[in-house]
Amino acid sequence: MHWRHYARTVVTQPSTADLIAEFGHELRRDREDLSRQLLAAVATRLPQLRAGPELEHLSEAAASASMEAQAATIEYGLDVEAVRPTLALEYTRRLAWSGVEPSTISRAYYLSHQWLFDRAQEFTRRRCADPAQATEVLGGLGRVLFRFADALGGWLLTEFEAERAAIAQGSAAERAHLVDEILAGTLPDVDSAERTLGYRLSRTHIGVRMWADVCVGTGRVSRVALRETATRISTLLGSQPPLLIQDGPALLSAWVPLPADSTPMAGDAAVERTVRDRSGVRAEVGNPGTGVDGFRETRRQADRAYVVATTGSNVSEQVVRYRDVGVVSLLAEDTNAARRFVDEELGALARNDAASAVLRTTLLTFLRHGSRHIDTASALYLHRNTVAERLKRAESLLPVPLAARRLQIENALLLSEAMFSPESNLPDPDRLIQGV
Repeated sequence: MHWRHYARTVVTQPSTADLIAEFGHELRRDREDLSRQLLAAVATRLPQLRAGPELEHLSEAAASASMEAQAATIEYGLDVEAVRPTLALEYTRRLAWSGVEPSTISRAYYLSHQWLFDRAQEFTRRRCADPAQATEVLGGLGRVLFRFADALGGWLLTEFEAERAAIAQGSAAERAHLVDEILAGTLPDVDSAERTLGYRLSRTHIGVRMWADVCVGTGRVSRVALRETATRISTLLGSQPPLLIQDGPALLSAWVPLPADSTPMAGDAAVERTVRDRSGVRAEVGNPGTGVDGFRETRRQADRAYVVATTGSNVSEQVVRYRDVGVVSLLAEDTNAARRFVDEELGALARNDAASAVLRTTLLTFLRHGSRHIDTASALYLHRNTVAERLKRAESLLPVPLAARRLQIENALLLSEAMFSPESNLPDPDRLIQGV
């Protein structure tokens, strides 16, 4: 008689501690997507927290960093004090400048905690077949989630109140209010405003938005450093001191007076030279303007350049000039509409990959150089045959012939270059293009 021996398969249910750590691992692994979902859920309940372009990227980075810190306390059992998320603290400091109330901050972090606990419940239902173990896992997750939320809420409120107290000090608030009146066109008395501000509004000036990019670099750039950088621009120009208004803990508005004998580009050159010596500082520059009207317009232009710089995924220049991005800034005032415009006009050429980006750059350079192959090849340091092949491939991906919608396609290429291009630095672009 022959006997067949079958090995018994033993299914081992993970322990409660292993399941708690597994939830932390999932939270850390999916933090980018989950943090965006969390922000959207909180913004639905608290629309006053919807971030403008200047805060959108920082809010996403802060939410992701906070979730990663929370995941570390769950997965590895780290102490809450060891994972204090600095980006979340910086985001809260900036919120203090937006007029948000402390009760809104508290409510936001309560809702965030509730949202995360709902995810913990979903995880427990999915992973725990045993009701008793499910109770243990959810209880353990609830405790660690609460400890983190309690600590984070305390840190954030402390930072928020400290920043609000700093804002209220001195005459900064009065000066900022006066500048707001000028920009809104409701200034009652120019002479009185000039005395309060210590700045002549009748001169020619350039508006500059200067800020510290806290999502990159190695640390915060202080307010003092921003002000010193703006003052150095005037020194290089040999002009009077600038008017400086602190718009946030890492955001400065400056109006730099131009000497009477300066060229229209002198201000841009001084900003470029000064800012490039300051790691972590970025600036957006308006065109020169004269008088109160010029004061307003150069600031509006700097604001539009600022939107392009803070909304775009590939605008990495330290200095962004309105004269370079003016058309893009007007087209991109509605980012979602701009994205749709690019997709509709470029079709498959709008794909978010490095090979398509190479083709878009070639086509845009071709249009900028009067559709001349020789000039395009010279500008891109390429052989004419390479340019011709890229142009042929790019046009084949467009939804309509280039000649049919040349202006619209060129504007879409400008928008794509400034706001929607993917990461570059991939080798051998022509080999990549073959697979597009």
